[in-house]
Amino acid sequence: MKPFVNILRERLIHPLSAIFIFFLITGLLYPVESMNAYASHSSTEQRLPGKSAQDGTAKLSDAVTLDGSGGTYSISGTVTYNSDGLAGVAITATSDTATFTATTADDGTYTITGVTTDTYAVAPILAGYTFTPSSTDVQVDIESIIDVDFVARMTQKRISGTIFYNGAGLGGVTVSAKKTGGSTRTTTTAANGTYTFSNVSSGYYTIKAVKTNYVFSPASRIVPIWFASATNKNFTAFGTKSISGKVSVNNVGLAGVKVYVGLRFVTTDAGGNYTIPNLGPGIYTLIPRKVGYTFFPPIKGVRLTSASVSGQNFSGRSVVCRRLTKVVSPVYPLAGGTITADPVNSPECAANSYLAGTVITLTATPATNYTFVRWSPNVNSTTNTLRMPVLPSVVIAYFRYTP
Repeated sequence: MKPFVNILRERLIHPLSAIFIFFLITGLLYPVESMNAYASHSSTEQRLPGKSAQDGTAKLSDAVTLDGSGGTYSISGTVTYNSDGLAGVAITATSDTATFTATTADDGTYTITGVTTDTYAVAPILAGYTFTPSSTDVQVDIESIIDVDFVARMTQKRISGTIFYNGAGLGGVTVSAKKTGGSTRTTTTAANGTYTFSNVSSGYYTIKAVKTNYVFSPASRIVPIWFASATNKNFTAFGTKSISGKVSVNNVGLAGVKVYVGLRFVTTDAGGNYTIPNLGPGIYTLIPRKVGYTFFPPIKGVRLTSASVSGQNFSGRSVVCRRLTKVVSPVYPLAGGTITADPVNSPECAANSYLAGTVITLTATPATNYTFVRWSPNVNSTTNTLRMPVLPSVVIAYFRYTP
């Protein structure tokens, strides 16, 4: 074997020997430093997901933020029940060192913010529900996590509804729920008429409502409970008592009188008799009405307890109503304005008609490009609001076109 010096002497004879010697010596003397420099250059210029510079690469300083050591992230998703968003679900994200929480909004969505890089167990919690999955692990590394979704299933089912009487909720009603082949539960409606049976197991239930002096429609409801709660299982209450009486003029029964109790009314028969049925205990106000008549007393209060009440009579007398015709001028090509009256009529009279001497307020409102001028006839006023007793049969409001 030739000594290294002899080999070197022979290589120097060739014209390219200088290049060979340069690479041989630098490779022997600096192999570690050369590789480290190359690796350092490669790591600072490689592409990183989630963030990039304008030239398509990310700097090493960017990587510090992207891997979470210098920033925070979020975990978000949706919780649904029967394909709809479920509100009020508490969502926890727990790691070995920290716990973050959020609550679902009305549409079932949630976002947990301030999360740092780590592995988290994300779980939903709401009383009366189970969830699929019950928990899921997510790894937060260099970006936020989305679509961590859950599907809810109700485990504590309910039966609920409202008892209505005359359009409002009726409190104090005893509501029972008897399970087929099982026991009977009872509850009482709140002041607004609502009731709820909680923690109901699967099966068929017969729901009934009971209160003294009332009957209910329907008499009962059959409610199946399997995979979901039953809501709006409502009833309508009717009282078992009545108020009756007679309306007469000069001791002769007056037919066609409407006797009001709240928004309800009944009409007197040919003999002037009336009966208001299906009333429960309470205080009622009776008001008789018929065009062309006034009544005494004009209003009557009646208290119902445990029995019906009769003999609630009224006396009537005929009155003369005067009709007021409201006219605007001009009317062509467009009406110059409008006239409104307050009140629109006397209670004893038809529309636009009043008892003699009734004081009314008339208001003339000009149309676009018109101004009010004056009232006429028999009225000397140039203000658009007029207060007067009903005397004339016709009132005219004059307007002037002012483009």
